[in-house]
Amino acid sequence: MEVLMILLFLACLAVLYFKPQKEGLAFLLFWCATGLCFFMYMVGSINAILPNMTY
Repeated sequence: MEVLMILLFLACLAVLYFKPQKEGLAFLLFWCATGLCFFMYMVGSINAILPNMTY
């Protein structure tokens, strides 16, 4: 999952560098990668060993 997130961020930068007129696609890739990062954080925090609000 982390590799997929990094690949999405790199694809976002590649689209902006090689095809700047397709900034809508780059924005979509950026939000997909950010959403994946948020999803991984939520899954990790739900399954944490520590009780809630102790970290």
